[in-house]
Amino acid sequence: SVSGYLRAGLSEPQQELPLHVDGRLEYVEELRPASTTRTIATRHYTHAAAEIEIAQQRTQSELAADHRQIICGGGEHGDELFATQGPLTRDELDLIDVPGNSAQWWRLLPTQPVKLGDAWFLSRAAVKTLLRLEAISKWAVRCKLQKVAGKMLTIAIAGTVEGAAGGAASQLRVDGTCQVDLTRKQIAEFKLTIWEERQMGHAQPGFKIEAQVHAVATPLAASAPAAAAVRKTPTSDLNTLPDDLLLLSFQASQGGFQLLHDRRWRVLTDNPEVSILRCVQRGELVAQANISRLPDRGDKPAWSPAQLEKKIRASLGDKFTRIVDSTQRQDGRGYRILRIRAAGAAEDVKLIWTYWYLANREGGQVSLVITHEQKHAAML
Repeated sequence: SVSGYLRAGLSEPQQELPLHVDGRLEYVEELRPASTTRTIATRHYTHAAAEIEIAQQRTQSELAADHRQIICGGGEHGDELFATQGPLTRDELDLIDVPGNSAQWWRLLPTQPVKLGDAWFLSRAAVKTLLRLEAISKWAVRCKLQKVAGKMLTIAIAGTVEGAAGGAASQLRVDGTCQVDLTRKQIAEFKLTIWEERQMGHAQPGFKIEAQVHAVATPLAASAPAAAAVRKTPTSDLNTLPDDLLLLSFQASQGGFQLLHDRRWRVLTDNPEVSILRCVQRGELVAQANISRLPDRGDKPAWSPAQLEKKIRASLGDKFTRIVDSTQRQDGRGYRILRIRAAGAAEDVKLIWTYWYLANREGGQVSLVITHEQKHAAML
């Protein structure tokens, strides 16, 4: 559960919008060794939903029925979560990629023998994965063996962290406990309170929140149907899985198109006129994409390269310098695809605009413009 404020707008003071989230995840998880230092978690979600309220506007988020088989920690992609059946949406990923990832609980445990009252500090990797941060600059999170009651141990967790997520700086304070069941040799319960203040990013608002994470793990009979579903999830070839599984799917709410994009891209605007996505990497704005569904052309022919180039010159005006290259083709679905790159400058910044025009046989057509600085060309 989360309560606090979203911060939006570029002016000072920023607009603060009340935020409240209630979510519940239930899943069967099996940990499988991937190496001596890494595990793979295979999951089957029986329930994954959240109710989100922002400024008294409520929305629901739910994991699609055909995305219930999830793998965490495959290949060279760290502990990223992805569905075996196909790309998740950003909302689905945000729903299940939460602090306190149970596949990483083992990182809370000491690497050396300890006795009652002893303490140890978590590593950068442990803090980063448990709090779902992309980068960490400073951290001091301490665990302490606080209590021993029969076969149950209580470990206290507390500390502060400075890092970044989504390209935005973030400050966090954490306080919680976990219960270790010595009989089962596993963490049976995890509780964590997170106070976080995150700055606005290039593609998402800032916020100031208090989040409560409460997770309980219980052993499941091997004969349970959900356990059988998890065991059927293949992991032997995770290092050769197609990169498509790590893409995210975006369906324009009213724009009449769908696309796949890598996880660096986030949706900034989505309305009937245009959908705007921004690519952010390590806190730096790399590129922006503006996508529009154009009016159906009816019986009129699709644009020619000369027509698209004319529109580009008119659109860029004084910013235009030259056409870099131009291609056209028709793919297996019958889409006519034009691509023209133009170079220019705005306020002494050298820019590249890549214009895409897609038209199908039925008269539908879409325009896509990707803008980036010339120095960022290799990052796309």
